[in-house]
Amino acid sequence: MKTKKIFLILWPVLALILEALPTGAVLCFAVSPSEKIRKTFSYFSLTVFGNANFGPLITAVLSCILLILAVLVLVTQRRGFALALFDCSIAAFIISLFPILYGMEFYSLTGAGISFLIAAEIVTSMLFLKQKSE
Repeated sequence: MKTKKIFLILWPVLALILEALPTGAVLCFAVSPSEKIRKTFSYFSLTVFGNANFGPLITAVLSCILLILAVLVLVTQRRGFALALFDCSIAAFIISLFPILYGMEFYSLTGAGISFLIAAEIVTSMLFLKQKSE
């Protein structure tokens, strides 16, 4: 049980660390018709949001909310917060995949790691919910 509690907090913290790195969000700029420059930014960068790649910043904000909800779940032990954590995790996972809609060149290995950590949060919160219902 204690390991689930640790992981409930650990996954969002690790996701936030990866989101703060300047290698997460990707923008491709066309220098000429045949040449593109690929630049990476932090998920919290407004440059990415300003260039119509909304997924990274929304994912970063949802990751902050995930961390807050995880702390609330552990402190209050309420099922309502655990359910909100599960639902928010699903939303964050789906939105973390939005850059793929622009093409695979807009998705980075760091972004894949963030999506994986959020998926791990979904599984952990689901196990926590299952245990709370028993």
